[in-house]
Amino acid sequence: MIKEVKKRSNTKYTFQDIVGNSEPIMQAKNIASIAAKTDSNVLIYGESGTGKEVFAQSIHSASSRANKPFIAINCAAIPQSLAESIFFGYAEGTFTGAKKGGDIGIFEQANGGTVFLDEIGEMDLNLQSKLLRILQEKEVMRIGSKSTIKLNVRIISATNKDLLELIAGSKFRQDLYYRLNILDIQLPALRFIKEDIPFLVNHFIANMNKDFGKFVEYIEDEALSILMEYSWPGNVRELANCIEKIFNVIGNDRVIKPAYLPANIKKSYSKAKLSSSDSYMSLNTLLAEYEREIIITALQHNDGSKVKTADYLKISTTSLWRKMKMLNIE
Repeated sequence: MIKEVKKRSNTKYTFQDIVGNSEPIMQAKNIASIAAKTDSNVLIYGESGTGKEVFAQSIHSASSRANKPFIAINCAAIPQSLAESIFFGYAEGTFTGAKKGGDIGIFEQANGGTVFLDEIGEMDLNLQSKLLRILQEKEVMRIGSKSTIKLNVRIISATNKDLLELIAGSKFRQDLYYRLNILDIQLPALRFIKEDIPFLVNHFIANMNKDFGKFVEYIEDEALSILMEYSWPGNVRELANCIEKIFNVIGNDRVIKPAYLPANIKKSYSKAKLSSSDSYMSLNTLLAEYEREIIITALQHNDGSKVKTADYLKISTTSLWRKMKMLNIE
């Protein structure tokens, strides 16, 4: 089986891992909680990085199927030539190189549990037709076999595309859409729920402390303000990645300061300040501030060694000392 297929008897995420108090998140959690009490199929909408699989796993974990398999597969990552055998399995001798005794597909593997079909909008039309038959008949037939196998599988699908647009363009089956979309969950982009960023940051700090063996206590207000101003095109996944980057450079410091933030986020914040008439700063002031942050980060990365820092920044030690004095860096 290719790497995109992940089988779990017990999922990693539960509803406790869904962080945030904004109205869109609370509404999504409410529908997901309802979904966990039923066997109806669920369709999750959301941009990349909004946590679609977190929701899918949480629904499974809270359902009566929790002790059965949860199998996630990325429909966009499956080679078309292998798709049918991955989904439905095959009988022995079906094709050259087939395993002795054949192989079972993901629906058989997930029998009694849940199949999570990520990026369902990328599924080939021919495969959509066969998936529809599985949903209608509740049975599957391996490629090359003449017998069917009864199924009891719950389908959770996810997409970042407008399936109704795909239907209008004859790229997605309307009848399959109605089979999949019994309950639908809309996940908001992080830029629309920025009030949840402080909760998410604290959640990630707690998790990273465990992973890195560190004791980071909090994030400074100025650093948090910079995070709040950023647009987060990669959504919650990008925010988690940002905090992990910080943990790699923070050393033994117990406070997240602006100097530790990734350069692209600080640069975006500086541009925003430059364009604001209320907080206008001259170009020289902005450059000096940015240079100061770079030097502080480099010093921290090199345990305060001026020689190592100068080498790291590709400048002479004398130049480093002069810049530190000019920028008031102790």
